[in-house]
Amino acid sequence: MAITLCKKCLMPDTRPGSLFTEGVCQACLNYEKRKNIDWNRKLSELKFLLYTANTNKQGEYPCAIPVSGGKDSHYLVWLVQSLGIKNPLLIRVGDGFGISDAGKHNIRNLCDTFDCNMIEYTPSIKWYRDIIRKQFEELGNFPIVDQLIYTIPYNICAAMKIPALLYGEDPAYEYGTSDTLTKGTDYVASMFKASGIKPVKSDTTVSVLFASHYQPWDGHRNYELAKRHGFHELEWNRKGTVENYDSLDIIGWQVSNFLKYRKFGYGRASDILSRWIRSGLIDRDKALVMTNIHDGELDNRVLQDFLDFTGYKSDFWDIIDKWTNLELFENKGGIWIKK
Repeated sequence: MAITLCKKCLMPDTRPGSLFTEGVCQACLNYEKRKNIDWNRKLSELKFLLYTANTNKQGEYPCAIPVSGGKDSHYLVWLVQSLGIKNPLLIRVGDGFGISDAGKHNIRNLCDTFDCNMIEYTPSIKWYRDIIRKQFEELGNFPIVDQLIYTIPYNICAAMKIPALLYGEDPAYEYGTSDTLTKGTDYVASMFKASGIKPVKSDTTVSVLFASHYQPWDGHRNYELAKRHGFHELEWNRKGTVENYDSLDIIGWQVSNFLKYRKFGYGRASDILSRWIRSGLIDRDKALVMTNIHDGELDNRVLQDFLDFTGYKSDFWDIIDKWTNLELFENKGGIWIKK
């Protein structure tokens, strides 16, 4: 089985749900559409929607922003406050994985720099550990992490009568599994269905919005802005990627990127470098060299944090091997080699 890469970036045709047209991935095609969008008008639309949602508010907060404490969280809070809404409620969903020193700083920095209140919701650690293990073994992934990020903030908004909930990027559209924008309420509904978590019954209609529908989404730009507002990078050079500023709050979760590499033949480096290619930060040839170096790496601290939380020992590698795609990899003397 040969992997075919997008002609413009490094996305492979093995990526689940990816759409390709004449050798170009949908993420690149969607990115090209940006030049035909009046982003000033879209920003005005976002401001109108946030203020309209807040017209008949019954609670204390005009809107809420789900945050991890990362670069994108900093950008979203800055964006909302730049529109004149000074007191969004920040909602962070905790978990049982370790948090980097940078992540701890950045979570605190959000509340301090932007003068916002934050609610942190942490589910039962035993329940969380059990479901992570179950999904790791049965799915080769742990989608519960994303499912909680979309369902818990929605339920908090419904319970607290907060009329609007603002997320960052529209994942399906930005990363190429759809050629049309996703309705926020539909996306959250799909997460409730997949997770089995029940929506809170409320007389408040919660508008779910994606910021990327109203401003061109750029993780590196978000990082540059976050740095100007006190954001810290990761305190060690993490293997398996090409940056030290993304997904800093849950260390062990990054095992999912190594799983992705073994299942589909590409990892986090390919994701990040493809985004950099689209935005003009790097040329494709240089990025291709970098992705071949970094994609197959598993960071030791990431691995240890995952093992510490889940309790796996040598059986971890048995599960990884079970999910390794034999059409893409072969085992030579106990070492998995990409074909």
